[in-house]
Amino acid sequence: MASVTLLSDLGLQDASAGIVKGILYSTVPQVHVTDITHEVAPFSVSQAAYILGSVYDSFPQGTVHLVLTDVFYTSGAVMLLASYAGHYFLVPDNGVLPLALGTVPDESWLCYGPVDEDVFDAWVSAAAAIIARLAISAPAGMGLQPRIPYVMDIEAPRDGDTVRCRILYIDNFGNIVTDMTHSRFEKLEGGRGFSISIGVDSITRISAYYADVPRGDALCRFNGKGYLEICVHRGNASALLGFRVGGLYNDIKIQFG
Repeated sequence: MASVTLLSDLGLQDASAGIVKGILYSTVPQVHVTDITHEVAPFSVSQAAYILGSVYDSFPQGTVHLVLTDVFYTSGAVMLLASYAGHYFLVPDNGVLPLALGTVPDESWLCYGPVDEDVFDAWVSAAAAIIARLAISAPAGMGLQPRIPYVMDIEAPRDGDTVRCRILYIDNFGNIVTDMTHSRFEKLEGGRGFSISIGVDSITRISAYYADVPRGDALCRFNGKGYLEICVHRGNASALLGFRVGGLYNDIKIQFG
């Protein structure tokens, strides 16, 4: 039996994460479950997508990735089963998967819903039943209806040569991950120079290492997944700047040229 990963905004204070595991083990006793995290900010699809996109390909092909973030995102919520690069994904159709992968998955199917009631146990039970079926059958043999996932438009808005960045994620060290990718940055910059404004401060170069600046100073770098990060050398950028995922007072903009 392939392994299953869990990624959610359920937290660890309540019983929900335990209920998920209990249903999985009751339905598929031989399953091996790995917790990615249950500390995604409540309802934060972008944060869940960033974590999922960062971690899924570290697992062997055949792994099932179960995402339980913002499950009841709308009336008539549905669950999708998708296949991409040898991995399976069970996700709400709230935009999380295309955002995580940076593309629409190879194949995807409607596997549960629409549901008009927030019955969490029923949702998890449906996911567990699909995982049990994956142990003996490929999705194409399950008679599921193909469905193209909803794709979120989160590209940083542009006003001429100025781009305002959104925050995708803040890691344990307070590093702020924005939605500006390396490839888009290079295309917009085109050798003209740039200035990245973070609150009242500005940064005019991209660092390769945290230690490129003195301790306590802010810097910008592209992380291993190709996203622009705002960091503080040996400090916490989020706490220092007062930025958070979905915050009302985030002010990160890039002026090109």
